[in-house]
Amino acid sequence: MGHARKGGYREDESQDAHHLSYFRLDMGALSRQHQTPVHHKCPPDRRAAPVWFLYRDNERRTTATQVVHQELDVPPLSLFLEKLGQKHRTRNLDTPEYGSLDTVWATGTMPKTLSAANNVAHPYRILYKVTAASIDFAARKQLIELNEERATKTDRRGFPLPKLTWRNFLDRQQVRGKVINDKLQEACARYWQNYLDARQDRREDQTEPNLRIANHRPLSLSEKWGPASLKYYAKLTRAESTMLFHLRTGVVGLKSYLFSIHVRDIVDDLCPCKQGKHTVEHVFIHCPALLAERTRLYQQVGHHDLKKLLTRDSKAAAAWAIRYLSIEQFGLTGRQTPDKIFQKRDGA
Repeated sequence: MGHARKGGYREDESQDAHHLSYFRLDMGALSRQHQTPVHHKCPPDRRAAPVWFLYRDNERRTTATQVVHQELDVPPLSLFLEKLGQKHRTRNLDTPEYGSLDTVWATGTMPKTLSAANNVAHPYRILYKVTAASIDFAARKQLIELNEERATKTDRRGFPLPKLTWRNFLDRQQVRGKVINDKLQEACARYWQNYLDARQDRREDQTEPNLRIANHRPLSLSEKWGPASLKYYAKLTRAESTMLFHLRTGVVGLKSYLFSIHVRDIVDDLCPCKQGKHTVEHVFIHCPALLAERTRLYQQVGHHDLKKLLTRDSKAAAAWAIRYLSIEQFGLTGRQTPDKIFQKRDGA
């Protein structure tokens, strides 16, 4: 059980570090020590995840905030602060100080300046009562479920895991913390779904064909809320992380997107090949001008599925896009990417 507690603490600590890194960037304190979304103290020469490039390249202003949150698994600030508040209040519920304060709130002999009605409606009292009622009820239920699960498991020495008890402060806090984290994920999932629903409504109301929302469906919008997308960036270089973020969110320097936001000198959304719209799907699947280059990529990864390219084989796809899509932002990196990396694994 001690191992479980330590593991839970480390997980929670890393999540908080993740969010602190993000919000420090959001408020302008851009620092290279915050390059990765989870291990935010990695040295500058280590791999970098998209959050650093996202702000460095100033792309967030044209990417919906909700898409940024989902892609990087970063809850909205309001939900994250609510999580911190709930954890703070649940820790205080078991302290002598809270017991004394609760006694004061419950007394009927208050100073004349404070009526009994005002005492009952005190905002801190309401917050604590709501937290105690909602979190503790769910936590007690969670405790039963955890004990049922633990009854079938053993520790490293083969002994049955001890039961968690509500009387034990550490057990109680462990279960409360899990409930709070679960509630945060549920709230984030609702937040993401609300955005998708609102976006769909706007698509249905859209009449002008060249507007971005009418013809743009990035891969990130087809995925559920959760940390799954973070692993797609795990082993990427800085440039590859940036490119993958652009490809997955659709905010990328291809003519279809640039035309939709009315970039000067972009007069249409057609690919230079004139065979279709200049989109991520077109360049990876259909463009005849990139047939030979795509063939080398397909041989390397063993398929031509766009979803797999932008998830399982994200490193190869990002490197290929940097090398062959001629996006000005990646000009130098693209010229330095050798063609030979896009070959069969057997070296053919």
